[in-house]
Amino acid sequence: NPTLGAALFNASVLQIFARHERVHGAHHMAMAGPNYGSLIGTERGVRFRNPQFYVMREYGREAGNLLVGLQLDPQAARFNSQPVKGLSGQTDVPMLDAIATRDPGSRKYALYVVNRSLNAAVRTSIKMNLPAGVTGTVSVLNGPSYTSRNTADNPTLVNLSTVAFGGGGSFSYDFPAHSMTVFRWQR
Repeated sequence: NPTLGAALFNASVLQIFARHERVHGAHHMAMAGPNYGSLIGTERGVRFRNPQFYVMREYGREAGNLLVGLQLDPQAARFNSQPVKGLSGQTDVPMLDAIATRDPGSRKYALYVVNRSLNAAVRTSIKMNLPAGVTGTVSVLNGPSYTSRNTADNPTLVNLSTVAFGGGGSFSYDFPAHSMTVFRWQR
């Protein structure tokens, strides 16, 4: 299932691995093909990036970095889930899932936010301890729907777009529905 929704699920799983030292896991991943988790899709001899590609590339950039504290205030942005095959439903689940990192030299910082809502943007205030004079970018992985997928006919339906971002350590932001947003700063 190489959809945007599956890629966002995996982004949240990777954040759990980053937050909890004792959580280890193996994850099925294929380089190419029609299977769940493939990074590169293929159709009629055409190759294209699946949403998983962007998730794995962005989180892979954090190897060796350290987690740092952040304050995220999504107010009442929470949801309840239904039971799924032997698992009970969850209540009061935050729509936003976030981690923040810095490199060991304290020159590069990143903030990853997954908006798990299938249909609502979430506005929130964010506070991080960033040094003065940082410059940054914001990248958003999204598509028209959480069921969106790239195909040979539309290889960039789900894509990562990056723009300059001037916000410092304290700002507000609207996180689009069913999206992964990555802020990067450096000094």
